Amino acid sequence: MRPFLCIRNGILTMLAIGLSTQFIASPRYPVPDHAKLENRARQWFRAMAEEDAATSYGLTTPDSRRCHSLDEHRTMMFGGSKKDKIHSWSLKDIKGAKRGSVADLESGCDIEKLKFDAAAIVTSRLVVQLEEVNRPTTVTWVDIWLYIDGQWYWRGGGSKWEAGHL
Repeated sequence: MRPFLCIRNGILTMLAIGLSTQFIASPRYPVPDHAKLENRARQWFRAMAEEDAATSYGLTTPDSRRCHSLDEHRTMMFGGSKKDKIHSWSLKDIKGAKRGSVADLESGCDIEKLKFDAAAIVTSRLVVQLEEVNRPTTVTWVDIWLYIDGQWYWRGGGSKWEAGHL
């Protein structure tokens, strides 16, 4: 009986070690060059507040720039009839995106999967003047940033409730 118990305990111990290494291996992407990402996020929101299409276009992923011209980007980002105005922006959090949550991102004009080294979620606090509201409103905003060939690029964003799975 004792050898059986030792083997049984050995199996249980090995199982516990196997489970713990699964959880130690991060379920999120790393965030390399954290300071660079924070700086680029600041550039992005400054460009959005100032409606600077050239700067925001330069911060988008290479596939986005390949798929859309600067004029198309300007129209998509600033050309709508709805005029919301960003009053202020503050960074709340930067963390690695959950592995698998952005794995199937496809290029905007290609069917090929995007290739990236890391993905991050940047959560911000925006104070915006929404066109339909007469006073500034605070919004939690979540952006996806991809790390490609040593640089962070903006991939997309939305309000907190739109991005709950990230």
